Amino acid sequence: MRRILASLAQLGRFDEARQEAELFIAGNPLFTISGWIATQPIRSEAMRAHFIEGYSKAGLPA
Repeated sequence: MRRILASLAQLGRFDEARQEAELFIAGNPLFTISGWIATQPIRSEAMRAHFIEGYSKAGLPA
């Protein structure tokens, strides 16, 4: 679900991305972008930045 909401946000489909983000947070209330970053071994800085940007645009908590 996180990848979908990030993709929607990156495509400019913000209403849909925010709806997905609300559903995701309802089931994962402790999720934060910073917590996710700390646990993900993403080697590509560009890919990490792309996800962070998408998550932020969708409205996930920092």
